[in-house]
Amino acid sequence: MNLTKIIIASENKSKAEELRKISKRFFPNIEVLTPSEIKIKVNYPEEGLSYEENAITKAKVAANACGLPAVSDDSGIEVEALGGAPGALSARYGATDSERNSRLLSDLSQITESQKRKARYWCSAAIAFPNEEVITASGEWCGRIIFEPKGKNGFGFDPIFFDEELGKTAAELSEEEKSIRSHRGKALNALFEDVSRLSRS
Repeated sequence: MNLTKIIIASENKSKAEELRKISKRFFPNIEVLTPSEIKIKVNYPEEGLSYEENAITKAKVAANACGLPAVSDDSGIEVEALGGAPGALSARYGATDSERNSRLLSDLSQITESQKRKARYWCSAAIAFPNEEVITASGEWCGRIIFEPKGKNGFGFDPIFFDEELGKTAAELSEEEKSIRSHRGKALNALFEDVSRLSRS
């Protein structure tokens, strides 16, 4: 497996940059590009009902459109008190990160005990090759939802997701801390470890 370029199957700038940095740790000498950077428009399908399904579908669509290996991930937040919602539908919880955070805080407004606001981030990652081969991996990050946003870093639900072990929200972590602790970091590290191992075989 001779990798020279990898496509990131996303035009979300924050997510693409996070994927780019993690992939570069494993493959420092390859180009990591978004479809728009090579002037290709990718029409991703509507999201399905599972993280893995979404990640695989987006990776395959990008790989076929670009003729290159493509990596994608799908993630969401699952809140115990809401029966696991919003889950794989997290991206549809509002039009912007701010709206999604506000809605989640509103949905939990009657849950006033911190320990009843347990939550986890979940991520499924996939890399698809033009020959239709697919490799997947997953990761989780456990914590709880606090009562008001804190921190300026990250994106998504990071300002209200609290890592109890570190005593910070995801939005208060440095990039290095987040890449180690986060669901996406764990999933992508596992994914690229598998790809790296196969590329050496």
